[in-house]
Amino acid sequence: MRFSIKTEDPKVRAISITILCVILVSSGQALMKFGFGQSEIPGKIEFTREFIGSFFSSFLATPWILLGYFLATISAILFLEALHKAEFGITAAVFRLNYIIAYIIGIIYFGETFKVINLIGLLLIFSGVAVISLSEEKRSSC
Repeated sequence: MRFSIKTEDPKVRAISITILCVILVSSGQALMKFGFGQSEIPGKIEFTREFIGSFFSSFLATPWILLGYFLATISAILFLEALHKAEFGITAAVFRLNYIIAYIIGIIYFGETFKVINLIGLLLIFSGVAVISLSEEKRSSC
C-alpha cells in the first residue's frame, strides 16, 4: 500500500503531510500514555539497572506503547518529506498544532481538567500558526 497526496503545489503537499504528521504523532502520544497506564512500569523514573530492566520488559510487553512509538516514527519520517518540500518555519509552525490536538485528546480520553489559561495558550499557538501561514502566502504572491 502506498500513500500519496495528489497536488501540484509542493508547499500545499508539505502542509498536508505536516497535518497528517500532527494527527499521527498526537495519536501515538495518546497510545503511549494509555499504554504506560496499562503497564507495570513504576511511576517514578530512576536510572538504575533494575528500573531500566523492568522498564524495557514492560515496554516490550505493552502493544499500545509499541503502536504509539510506531505512529510517532511514521510521523517523523513523513515530517522529513514535508521539511524537504516547504520552508522550515511554516512546516514547524503547522506541526505545533500537535499541542492543540493533544490537549483535546487529554480532555476527552484521559479526563484531564479543562483550564481557561491552557485554552488561551492554545489559541495563541493557533493564531501564531495562522499568522505565519498567511504571511508566507503574502510573501509568495509578491
